[in-house]
Amino acid sequence: GFSLSKQVKTDVQGTMRSVFEKYDGKNPESTVVDYLQEQLHCCGVKNYSDWTTTQWFNSTGNNSVPQSCCQQEAKNCTGHLDQPQEL
Repeated sequence: GFSLSKQVKTDVQGTMRSVFEKYDGKNPESTVVDYLQEQLHCCGVKNYSDWTTTQWFNSTGNNSVPQSCCQQEAKNCTGHLDQPQEL
């Protein structure tokens, strides 16, 4: 397993990126992405900046990431990128 860890990591990241690219906030893939981000306390594949290259980010035009990226204790978080400390 260890000898293939780099390949597994690359494959998982590629799969995650393709799911993130399908994100629209409504479809089943979006629900999975939101759930994972909330449960794993993460945002994007590596970090929140991964969202800036997605179709969803470019189509919304609001310079924000999904609210599932927000830290649980950040009660007024909107996902806006001008408040990265809340992500």
